[in-house]
Amino acid sequence: MNTEKQRLTVLNRLSAEYPAFVSLEEMRQDTSLYEIEFQRVVAYLQEKAYIELRDIKHGESDVFGEARITAAGMDYIEARSRQVRASIIR
Repeated sequence: MNTEKQRLTVLNRLSAEYPAFVSLEEMRQDTSLYEIEFQRVVAYLQEKAYIELRDIKHGESDVFGEARITAAGMDYIEARSRQVRASIIR
């Protein structure tokens, strides 16, 4: 799965629960991403302010805490879906 699809997978998972926070470990399992990929995607999305994190703790093999999508993240998903629809219509 390419990086863009990984980001959209995580954002779509969080958008289904908006405005609630979701456990990072639960989300990682639901998205079927490897731990290192998941951590990289979450770090990117947080830096872009597409997600908000709270109660972050790093364990030996997992990251514990919760995340939720922000309004910017919801807008990003919507913009991407419009872009896909426009390319299909052409």
